[in-house]
Amino acid sequence: MTRLRFIYSTLITTDSPVSSHGFALRCVPMRCPSQKVLWEQVSVIPSVPLSRSRDAFGNELLTGYAPMRHDFFAYESAGLVESSPSPDTTPDSIYLYPTPLTAPSDDLRRAARSLDTSSPAATRASITSLLYDNMHYERGFTNINTTAAAAWNGRVGVCQDFAHIAVALLRLAGFHARYVCGLMIGHGESHAWVEMFDSDKWIAFDPTNGKTTTDVGYIKFAHGRDFDDCSMCRGSFSGCASQSMRVSVEVWNEQRL
Repeated sequence: MTRLRFIYSTLITTDSPVSSHGFALRCVPMRCPSQKVLWEQVSVIPSVPLSRSRDAFGNELLTGYAPMRHDFFAYESAGLVESSPSPDTTPDSIYLYPTPLTAPSDDLRRAARSLDTSSPAATRASITSLLYDNMHYERGFTNINTTAAAAWNGRVGVCQDFAHIAVALLRLAGFHARYVCGLMIGHGESHAWVEMFDSDKWIAFDPTNGKTTTDVGYIKFAHGRDFDDCSMCRGSFSGCASQSMRVSVEVWNEQRL
């Protein structure tokens, strides 16, 4: 078992004051068979009450409402998690079917036919190699609305795009597949990777970093069919304003202390 501490901070500023700000956050570690949350705490500014629940995918969901005028919104979560591989429940069939963000194109179908699907492990390795060899990691070419098909067509994107393409390919190969977001050691912002169901458990792998299995340096915040199911911050407000976001992440092994 491995214990990881983390601090995850986000600052959103607006160029003019806003109000009536409702928000939903998935900014704390998920409680699941493979990850135990030993402690966690969350704070938001403006300081307002938070309600906690779970969404349809089992993710921890924090919601709040800031009626007052404000020109910035900040939230920070910190905690300690313990991870260890553990069997999971039988997956829902929703993870077999495409979504608008993961719908396959003819180009993706051709890529899927080139994969080695002789075993789950071979499939993971084949997808990881395909993306690592053909996709170029670069910001500014895609956004949260970019589909797997579009990212694959351009052969460029960020971790969200790598994960969407991997999910699309896994489903084309007949595997249950989930999009995962969270944190990892050595990454200064949030990260996205993939899980596929293999026998009696979900196996995570990180195509962006060429990893056929994730090591102990990952903290899972949420999973779903795609990015839309597990966005870490979403909301609406009254006012005419543009916004900018700054994210800071630190993850370290408890043994560092």
